[in-house]
This record gives sequence, structure tokens and C-alpha cells, in this order.
Amino acid sequence: MKEQVKQLQVEGNALYADGRYDAARAIYTKGISLLTSADERTSSCASGGINADSWEAVTASQLLSNRAQTAIQERDFAAALHDATQALKYNTKNEKALLRKLVALENLERFEAALQLVDNVLDNGEKSAPAAFQYCVAARRRLRKNLARDREVAASEVQQMGKMVHDKQQLRINFGCLLPSQVPLDQFFNVNVNIGNEFGLFRRDYVKNGEKIYLQCSLRHNTENKYKLTFQEPLDPSDTGDLGSADATGKLTLNGRGKASFRVAVVTVDASSLSSTSKPLALEIRSHESSTETWNLFPVVSLPFTVHPRGGALKEGNPGHLGVHCCRAVSMPGLQHDILLAESPGNLGIGGKLWDSCLVLTRYLAARREILFGKRVVELGSGLGLVGIFCSLLGARVTLTDLEEVTPLLDYNIHLNYPQEAADSAAKGAVLPVAQAHLWGDPPRDLPLQPDVIVLSDVVYDPEGYAPL
Repeated sequence: MKEQVKQLQVEGNALYADGRYDAARAIYTKGISLLTSADERTSSCASGGINADSWEAVTASQLLSNRAQTAIQERDFAAALHDATQALKYNTKNEKALLRKLVALENLERFEAALQLVDNVLDNGEKSAPAAFQYCVAARRRLRKNLARDREVAASEVQQMGKMVHDKQQLRINFGCLLPSQVPLDQFFNVNVNIGNEFGLFRRDYVKNGEKIYLQCSLRHNTENKYKLTFQEPLDPSDTGDLGSADATGKLTLNGRGKASFRVAVVTVDASSLSSTSKPLALEIRSHESSTETWNLFPVVSLPFTVHPRGGALKEGNPGHLGVHCCRAVSMPGLQHDILLAESPGNLGIGGKLWDSCLVLTRYLAARREILFGKRVVELGSGLGLVGIFCSLLGARVTLTDLEEVTPLLDYNIHLNYPQEAADSAAKGAVLPVAQAHLWGDPPRDLPLQPDVIVLSDVVYDPEGYAPL
């Protein structure tokens, strides 16, 4: 095992030097899994795992620190912070890990935590970590200025934030991390969740004094009930600043900032071996039954992941060329199944996320089905496609339109709700809608010449769109 890990370390370093950060990260992950497989694979040495003075601990620290650097190169500073923190647990003297933790904290604008770490380094003197000491000398003044500026900005932002918060807003549950695409049985992985409005904002005054918000985490697509989830507290809640919790049933308690972090593993119900025909699963997080009356929260569904035999390695999630990180599960009146909508705000910006306005329109149409049944419908500015897909499910023949760069995501969402095995979908008996690229002001090509109904919701973000619309 030792020689294999050394070889992986060399291979990962070579890939990193070539700028192949994804590939390097995958190799480092393999090495970390090999090192920690004798104990609980992702536990820290502080919790009774690898001996802190051993070759395994030093090497695990190096691999985690190197993986943190790949995340920094791709500006995924949350992942970098996690890995650098774990690296320091294995080896507190890992100076590179310390520097990478500081870089991650500063880029995440967690200036107070970064300044506290800088002060600790400077208090310990230059001999213990000379490179980090020099970095901290320069960073201390910068962090103090940023912290002071942040406090001034925060006061003015309270007023600005009020413009994006309203009584009728639809709060939604979000994943704060990309979940793995391959999960070995019994292996725990980290999950972060939060709630916010359509702009991602959450105000503490949403929650009454002493009130708790509860969510429920469960498995989706577990049709044969072969699997169940088991939960743990995060290894170190201070890594993320989230103090929410999860109990043994998957009931999540959010903290005062609307967040929770936990660890979860997939296990077999009857302790049997993994089925070779297992279909991909997904995590789904909804309001817990004890909170549904008070909190109307949009559920979130992870990307599918496959379950593999025990002892393998977690495989990082892959958002693909569309940049999809998760799906929304939208429940609408009269439908027996949720409408699933993949979001891609990182790739498509405002066109890649679900906005409250389309919810208002779909609820309006749900009460006026006669407008749509059997009609030819064109939707302008479809975005994720909720309105158009809902119209189709109400019996309309629908063409969804948006800019050319948005239509691949529209197609993706259409096929999420109109799979070949449509017996289990919301789309049973509906006519498959069509997605077409259409730029306002251009002659309508491949669109119905005389649609019966045109639908659109909150389609103009830029005033330049007024005239062509």
C-alpha cells in the first residue's frame, strides 16, 4: 500500500504541474482513500484514526493539502478550506496546508477567522512556520482593513437587502456543496444545506426567537427499499461555521443562519451485498413534517449517484457541460408527481435558476386549465422551463423558447420529466414539449405561426429586451 500511495502522489504532482487540476485531484483522492481505508476512511487522526506521528499521517496531510491547492486553482475555496483544515488535523506542522487555509479563508471573505489564524501564527513566532509567518505579517494589516470595511458595508447592505426580500417570497432549500457521483456502501460523506430566497438571501429575522426550522433528508429513487441512510455529525463543525444537526432519522435542525452540516452514508437495509442491478439514487431534502405548516420551502434533489461495493473510493460529483449541481422538485396542484428542474446558475446566470414569478404564473394557470387544454402554446423566455412543462402536463402542445445557450438546459429538463419509462413520471399521457432557440426581434423560425396562447413570466432583466419583445 505504501508504494502505491507514493506512486499516486508522484502521479498527482505531475498532473498538477501540467495544469490538469481535475485529474490531479482524482489521483490525490485515491491516495487519501488508500491511506485511510484501514480505519474509518474519512476520520481524522484527532478522533482516534491514523497515528499523528506516522508516515501515513504525514502523507495524508500532504495529499489533502495538495488537493486543496487544486481547488484553489479552480477557485473552489470552500473545498480548499475543508481539505486544508483536514490536512492540518493529520499534521499540524504542514506549513503549506496552513497557507492554503489562509488563502481560502481570505477569498471566502471570512476575514475574522483568517485574522484569528494570522494572529496565532504570529504569536507562535517565525521559527515554527517561516513562510507562513512572512505571509501573515503582510496579511494582518490587509485583513484588519477588510474587516473594518466589511462592517461598514454590512450596515448599508441591510437597507439594500430589504429591496430583495418580500412577504410573498418562496424560500428554497439549497445544497452548499456538490455531492459525489459514486458512493461506496457504508462510507460517510459531507453534506451542507441552507435555505434562502430566489436571490440566495436569508435574514435571521425570518425566524422567531427560539423557533427551530426542521428539514428531512431521504433517499430518492429507492423504489425497492434496498437502502437506507445513516447520519453523523460533521467531523468538526467549526470547519464550516455551521452548527445545525442531523438525528438518526435524517431530521435536520438548521442553525440561526438557516444552515446545517452533517455526514451521511448509504447502507443496505438487510446487510446484504450490493445488487448488481441497482439504479442511481439521489438525496432529497424537504421541510420536515413538523415545520411544513410554518415553512413552505422548495425541496432540493441532488444529482444522481451510483452505489458501489464497500471499500471503494468516493468519486467527486460532475456537473457536466451544463453545470448542473442539483434539481428543484416543484409540486403543483393537480399533478401526482413533482416537476423536476435542473438548475445551472453558475453557467447561465439568471437564466439558469428558478424565479418566483414563474411560480405565480403556474399557480394562476392551474386554476384556469381551460385556457390551455388542447391548445398550441408558445412560452417566451422559458429559463428552466417550469411554465411550459406545466402547460404541457395540463394538455397543451407546447414550444418552449429561450436564447440558444439556454436551450440545452431546457431539453435536459424536458427529458427529466418525460423519460422513456413515463409510467413513473409526471408526464404520463402528456404530449412531449419542444425546446427551440429564439432571439426576440428575429423572424420566428420553427415556431407555430398562430399559437393559441403565449405565456411569459419575468422575462426582461435587461432594458434592452423591451423593444424586441
